[in-house]
Amino acid sequence: MAPDLAIEVLSPGNTAKEIATKIANYMAVGTVVG
Repeated sequence: MAPDLAIEVLSPGNTAKEIATKIANYMAVGTVVG
């Protein structure tokens, strides 16, 4: 079961690849990312 909306709070330690992977995973299951 996927959430309807995902909001990710970024920290300086997050890499661009980590962020892109999380966004792709959320979008793959139909979650709106905002």
